Amino acid sequence: MFLATLTSVMRDEDAAAPGAGFVIVTAAPDEGLVDVHDRRPLVFAPAAARRWLNLGASPEDIAVLAESGGVPASHFVWHRVSDDVTRATNDEPRLIEPLESLL
Repeated sequence: MFLATLTSVMRDEDAAAPGAGFVIVTAAPDEGLVDVHDRRPLVFAPAAARRWLNLGASPEDIAVLAESGGVPASHFVWHRVSDDVTRATNDEPRLIEPLESLL
């Protein structure tokens, strides 16, 4: 699975610079997700991910890809998980165990 991201880190030595890091690009929710959250991660299929990473892509190409290149929500199985997933220090398998079905 390829998530669309934006980053300011270009080299290993830049990683500690103020403002360095990345953000996950989100899109409007689609299908049944509208009732669950106001956004969803922008997920790409491999071909679209390669286009996203193309340094020669124009801003217009990237905008079109962000608008229409994502994998739709219907390609995933969605389920409610514990609120513990929102804490970055938590990292264990139980975090992805379904609490109940969403759709």
